[in-house]
Amino acid sequence: MAKNVIEVPFSFIFPMLYTSIIYYISGFNAPIEHFLKFGKKNQVSCSDLTALLLINLTFCATGIGILIGCAFNELEVALNVAPLIFFPMLLFSGFYVNSDSVRSWVKWLEYISPIRYALEALVYNEFEGTKYSPNPINFLNF
Repeated sequence: MAKNVIEVPFSFIFPMLYTSIIYYISGFNAPIEHFLKFGKKNQVSCSDLTALLLINLTFCATGIGILIGCAFNELEVALNVAPLIFFPMLLFSGFYVNSDSVRSWVKWLEYISPIRYALEALVYNEFEGTKYSPNPINFLNF
């Protein structure tokens, strides 16, 4: 618990610093209001919570990393197990594999991946209300 409390400032600072740099370099929606609010004016949706979600994703990844580190006595074992846990989360997040192309017996893995929820919020933030064809929100099955 103490390790998590110590890392709270870093869990806020680094995601916001990263987002503020990458947001405009990537060519996302340019208005500063869209960046600061992460959503549309006078409308509450899941995209309004994107900044909070990115910070929560940082907390979640840190917590999983600490859990893996505490679960094993040897550093080498923990370093070998961590990719075995994080890779399926990344793979089934919807970034690499579309949800429709996943077999039904492993489909449940996408719902335990915190990366999927962050990706979904970012996709809604960027593409909600746009007229792309095909619409990425529907194409990615969010």
